[in-house]
Amino acid sequence: MRLTRIEGYDMSRQGGGRKKQAGKAGSGNGRASSKAAKKGGAKRPGQDGKGLPRNLREIYGVATVTAGALFLLAFYLHALGPVGRGLDLFGSYLLGGVRFSLPFLAFFLGLALLFGRLGDMGEGERWRITWVELSGIAIMGLAACALLHLRVGSPEEMFTRAGLEEGGGLVGAVLSWPLVKLFSRAGAYVLLIAMALVGFLLLTGLTFSKYFQDRVERRRRERARIKAERAREASQVGKRSSVEREGKKKAAPKPGMSAAPITGIEEAPPVAPLPPRPPESSAELSPTDIMVGDDGQLAIDVPSEPSKSYRLPPLELLARSGERSSISHRSVNESIAVLEKTLRDFGVDAAVTTVTRGPTVSRFEVELGSGVKVNRVLGLSDDIAYALASPDIRIITPIPGKSAIGIEIPNRERDLVTLGDILASPQARKSKSPLKVGLGMDVSGHPIIVDLREMPHLLLAGATGTGKSCCINAMIASVLMSSPPSEVRMMMIDPKYVELSHFNGIPHLLAPVITDPKKASAALAWVVREMEMRYQVLSRAGVKNILAYRSALKEGLEKEKDEHGERAFPEMHYILVVIDELADLMMVAPSEVEDSIARIAQMARAVGIHLVVATQRPSVDVVTGLIKANMPSRIAFTVASQADSRVILDVGGAEKLVGHGDMLFLPAGSSKPVRVQGSYVSEREITAVIAFIKRQKKAEYREEIMQDAAREGKDQSRDDELLEEAIEIVVRSGVASASLLQRKLRVGYARAARLVDLMEEIGVVGGYEGSKPRAVLMSVEELEEKRRREAAK
Repeated sequence: MRLTRIEGYDMSRQGGGRKKQAGKAGSGNGRASSKAAKKGGAKRPGQDGKGLPRNLREIYGVATVTAGALFLLAFYLHALGPVGRGLDLFGSYLLGGVRFSLPFLAFFLGLALLFGRLGDMGEGERWRITWVELSGIAIMGLAACALLHLRVGSPEEMFTRAGLEEGGGLVGAVLSWPLVKLFSRAGAYVLLIAMALVGFLLLTGLTFSKYFQDRVERRRRERARIKAERAREASQVGKRSSVEREGKKKAAPKPGMSAAPITGIEEAPPVAPLPPRPPESSAELSPTDIMVGDDGQLAIDVPSEPSKSYRLPPLELLARSGERSSISHRSVNESIAVLEKTLRDFGVDAAVTTVTRGPTVSRFEVELGSGVKVNRVLGLSDDIAYALASPDIRIITPIPGKSAIGIEIPNRERDLVTLGDILASPQARKSKSPLKVGLGMDVSGHPIIVDLREMPHLLLAGATGTGKSCCINAMIASVLMSSPPSEVRMMMIDPKYVELSHFNGIPHLLAPVITDPKKASAALAWVVREMEMRYQVLSRAGVKNILAYRSALKEGLEKEKDEHGERAFPEMHYILVVIDELADLMMVAPSEVEDSIARIAQMARAVGIHLVVATQRPSVDVVTGLIKANMPSRIAFTVASQADSRVILDVGGAEKLVGHGDMLFLPAGSSKPVRVQGSYVSEREITAVIAFIKRQKKAEYREEIMQDAAREGKDQSRDDELLEEAIEIVVRSGVASASLLQRKLRVGYARAARLVDLMEEIGVVGGYEGSKPRAVLMSVEELEEKRRREAAK
């Protein structure tokens, strides 16, 4: 663009003609003022001689930027309503793909008018674009349309609807079709490139000769400047060396005289080496900086004795996924067109308003026309999946908080979501919970950070190979990355032997990873007893939950002593119980396991005990109503049928998931699940975290848990808490039957049969005699006498 002065005269460039022009201007002042007076007065300060505002260029700039914003909403975001859809349709037919450059061209031109060189004008100046420049812009635009249209296949396809939308529209077809017919496709490329180059020269006013001359001159000046600087530096170095030599001669002491210090010339101090540049991740504390003392408080210090303090594993141990795959606007626009066409073909008035790309699926937000029922869209799920060539889709009716329905379509290229990405997010850094878990990333790409204290218990279920074990590993790793053993202890039950065994030996464990289902029931029974004991401690302390108890300890409650002089109120850490496969436990001891899980889920939240239970068989005999009622937070991975999804979530949808960590998360208190791509943590990362922890502290197991589990596993539990009650039932009824004990004591067959075997060993009942019932060897009188003797002791 060129600036053309249309008022006044540039006096600075006329030399000797200044006085003459000034005189003319002065002599004409009277006539100008008289004419202005005749017209009704002088011009306004904000106007030029023609009555137009001098800030006309700003008005043009605002209008151009506004046009660019409207083009952006219409062509890219499809959020301009009916006008935008019409504009997009008209642009696709007329210009094809070239229409996507119009928003940026308008933004550039508008910003140039507002802030750039086009707006840098003085008094009395107005911007003007010449016909030559307009011709250059038009020629370049026509050449771009024709070049883009050459991508279309044969000349016969250039005027089809698909060819017009894919290429340069009707403009490109009209220009490229005759060129291809007359000069072939290669000749058309040569002619159109030359045409674009001519338009560029007309627009910029550049010439090749001047361009290369300027380049040569610029390089010549640069070489001369460098040469002059080197010569100047050499002369300064020579002057300094001569001054230093003269100073040394003056400073040399005479024999027999002490050398006095010379204060006239100060020697430059030795240059100290620069400190090493901190790494890019200096915002994160290094593992030697993150210290957790015995009181559980963070301290930024390097310990002099590492064995007395605990360092949290650094985030550098976890891998990052890197850049996300970019979205293809062309493929998205094609999907939108196919989706809207499919809905129109079935008589549904709807329009896609927003597309959100997540790591696994993309969600298309669809607004329905007035009078259209939502159930009509639900019934078209298979037809939409067929039209989009998608294996499966999921329809959300409606999207929470929006007057629209969501259609989730799997991405052709999935993004990997790592645990390192989630824990490094601002949401994770903001959370101070010792039981925070980096669950994954939702459809909008936002990290999902959950607090197990708020859940308070979690049920995971899904088919084999859908990501349950990886999700559990990510949960455990999240807790290990954020909490020391003084804050959180864990109990892990792994009937599959291989999923959690690598965590053996970490100081967070209360007992080694339990793999025997028989021992698992005893471990859960210990958790129930621990829960009851903690409630007694809270009752004596006069508080309601573990948070209030820990606060009371810091305020001085820990100093109180009991009658034996020992600490009356011990430290109380959180306990996380992880069960990797519930179905195996329910097969061995269904009644005991169900009762223990139900009691823990009902009461353990206040005392800091939390459950994470997983199963690959989401059937009603495994995930019973009693367990579901007390575990409000649930996660469903891919399942085989809608019935299995309803068992887990009470709603369908999990059968539509695509696997590999794709889950539906139903938090406590929510009515609709959230789709999440679970975070991935590899075995190498877990091994690195475990090795970092084991180097600092050894595991300290609770002996009573191991003893109870060993007795349960070997069937040698003579002091079973139900043994005395079983003896009472058998002696008074005169029948030694495992089925009778099952009914009376509400235990499983395995435990009832074990109680019968224990009574045989102590002489209460006789041995096994085939089909005959066991004989009861103890009478009622003998039982009462035995109890009197035990009471006397």
